[in-house]
Amino acid sequence: MLLQSHDGGITLLPALPSAWKDGSIKGVKARGNFTVDIQWKNGELAQGKIYSALGGNCRIRTYQPVKVIEVKSIEAGGETPNPLFTVYGKPLYEKNPNAQLQDLNLKKEFMIDFPTEKGKTYTIIPL
Repeated sequence: MLLQSHDGGITLLPALPSAWKDGSIKGVKARGNFTVDIQWKNGELAQGKIYSALGGNCRIRTYQPVKVIEVKSIEAGGETPNPLFTVYGKPLYEKNPNAQLQDLNLKKEFMIDFPTEKGKTYTIIPL
């Protein structure tokens, strides 16, 4: 999976197949009326471009620290202020008390918010 945007933000390269070491995609539509281009090298984000069709806050999640060239970003937390990223509840989860769950080796996640203006493009690069 190259992009995900159902949970209050845009996640870049959430599940990049290991066979796709280098590559790019262009023009992928994300929730919030953003259009995303992504380039990756050696399995990691090299650059992203976010076009904002409506303006408003943009929340980006990655597995490496990133920055936005055109504007100042801040570390994100809590609910996103952009109503176009509305999350419609979470499924009810009840753990079976007898279940033996395995520990997951999850990558560290980084999340930033930045303001966008209608019709402008923003460049995301690794730190």
